[in-house]
Amino acid sequence: MLILASPESETIYVPSLEKDIPIIELASHFFRNVTDQVKQQVGKAVKDCVIALPESLDAATKERIVKAAQAGGLRVKAIIPEPISVLLAYHMDDSSLYSNCKVAVVDMGWNKTEVALYQILNGVFSKVTQKSSSHCCGRDMVRLVAEHCAKDFQRKTQCSLVQNQKAMLRLRTECEVAIKSLSTAAEVTIALDSLFEGK
Repeated sequence: MLILASPESETIYVPSLEKDIPIIELASHFFRNVTDQVKQQVGKAVKDCVIALPESLDAATKERIVKAAQAGGLRVKAIIPEPISVLLAYHMDDSSLYSNCKVAVVDMGWNKTEVALYQILNGVFSKVTQKSSSHCCGRDMVRLVAEHCAKDFQRKTQCSLVQNQKAMLRLRTECEVAIKSLSTAAEVTIALDSLFEGK
């Protein structure tokens, strides 16, 4: 929803419709789609929602997102920071399991990585500190994994992928998919057919 960082009056050209559409209208359409998908999954309409947003967003952008959600048929009950939504998703508000501990939430984006440290005391979250770095991010991780896979491929086949842009692009794309899969899986396999010279 970073598109809503633009002014509310701004429009964007939609080629399929051959006209400019207000950004707020596109965002409302997005929220309507979310509402429809939830209804299909749950079997009934769910109107109340909590929106998780980056803490770095300014108040005006947050207000535009809330307006878009309301126009899409949702009632926004609260806006919470993204790290809090992660802690809630893993039931870390359960005081019987997490009565007194510290948890690091790592958000590896494409251009930067943010690490937030939270103290959990009887189900209550308190942020201790938060740091961000552009030196270790998703882009770098994909590059490093792809380079490792290329070296492994060369070791097994005696063929170098480094000079073949098409093969490296396919490998990087597959590595990006694999890294995203590791958000929910303990391990992942990277397999590509006919990556280079039929191997």
